[in-house]
Amino acid sequence: MKRPITLIFAILVFRAPLRAETLKAGALLRHEAGGKDVVRTSSDIRAERSASGGEYRLTGFTVYLDTRSFDAAGSAVRKGAALYDSRGREIGRALEDFSQDYPVYGPAPGTSRIEADMALLARGADIEPGSVVETALAAGLSAAKGAPLKADLNSHIGNFGYRKWKGYAGVESYGVYEGWMEDPSPGFRVLLVFRRGKLAAVLHSRPVPFQFRSGKKFSRGLELSYPARLPAKEAEKLEKFYSSALNAAD
Repeated sequence: MKRPITLIFAILVFRAPLRAETLKAGALLRHEAGGKDVVRTSSDIRAERSASGGEYRLTGFTVYLDTRSFDAAGSAVRKGAALYDSRGREIGRALEDFSQDYPVYGPAPGTSRIEADMALLARGADIEPGSVVETALAAGLSAAKGAPLKADLNSHIGNFGYRKWKGYAGVESYGVYEGWMEDPSPGFRVLLVFRRGKLAAVLHSRPVPFQFRSGKKFSRGLELSYPARLPAKEAEKLEKFYSSALNAAD
């Protein structure tokens, strides 16, 4: 996995939570395809997995490391380094030296540890199936037998860190973004569009394992799926609004 080293030693102000997947305890992670395992996790970790790749895919997460865990140049993590979560609990260990290719922020307020965005290659078997946002959404849709009320999806929206986005009279939307590992300004991974408090449409960049009533290709590489029939004029208005909003976004 050849990527330019990007190190930013600064106080962390704000970053979106990584909530799309859970990386299982005991996962063995690699820095390069076909290379050695460089990290073993000892606890479940909330992470973000790339849409592209084979058995091993780029998987990003946030950890905290002691300063001595880095080499003198600050560009590599040393073998034996402990990885901690934000509460100071050890969640993994470095099995080999490996390059730290993503931003490092530190030290975080109230701690001497360095905060680091880390992205390594993980197998699909090391991801908790129910933690995948598309799988969890499909389960919610199946339970509702069609288009659920927003209240029925509030738990899902909270668990996966959806954020309120654009809308118009009677219509609102909530989205989660694609992974930060491959695009510094990612688009939506899932955008839920509610009309009068009921799910009207789902915009998604990856397949959602649910039998929608209808679907079509949409702006910015997204798929537009309708869980239930929407009157033609309302569908046209919704599609026009969100196509314009998405194309105007950075």
